[in-house]
Order: sequence, then structure tokens, then C-alpha cells
Amino acid sequence: MTQYHRGRAKEWDVRAILEGWGYRTTRTAGSKGLWDVHGIKEGKHHLLIQVKYTKKRGKNWRDANCILFEEFKPPPATYKEFWIYTFGIAEPEVISIA
Repeated sequence: MTQYHRGRAKEWDVRAILEGWGYRTTRTAGSKGLWDVHGIKEGKHHLLIQVKYTKKRGKNWRDANCILFEEFKPPPATYKEFWIYTFGIAEPEVISIA
């Protein structure tokens, strides 16, 4: 399995988690946008998530797209998060961005 396929699988995992929490989700296929997963909770808020998969915790996973994502100013009631999955660890590290 390639790194791309591992990352894509984690994006689908994020969608499943969010849908279990009552979100409606979409995935930006092929890393064509600033975020990988968009979740909407009806009448509540939007959640934009950049999903990363790394083989080693603490490894520098930030790339040019991450910097653009961090700098993006979303509308009110929209939250940005990084979900970083590390090989061998089931739960992601979630980093909220102000």
C-alpha cells in the first residue's frame, strides 16, 4: 500500500468518525483543496480537516498546503483542525487551529 493510499484510507476513517457524531461530510479527492474533509453539523457549525499520515510521531508533517490551510480565514462558526495519524497508533492527534 502506498503512502497516498494510507492517507486516503485515513480520510475515509475521519469521515466515518464525523458521521458517527452526526456530521454530514464530503472529501476533497486527490488533495485538490486546502482541506481533505469538510463536516457540517446541521444548525451548528462547519469543520474543515486536513488529514496527515506519518510513520513517526513528531516527524515534520507540515507541507506548503498546511501553511496555506493555517493562514486561511474561514467564515464564523467554521473550525479548522489537523488530524495526524501515526503508524501503529490507532487514535489521531487532533490539533485545532484558531
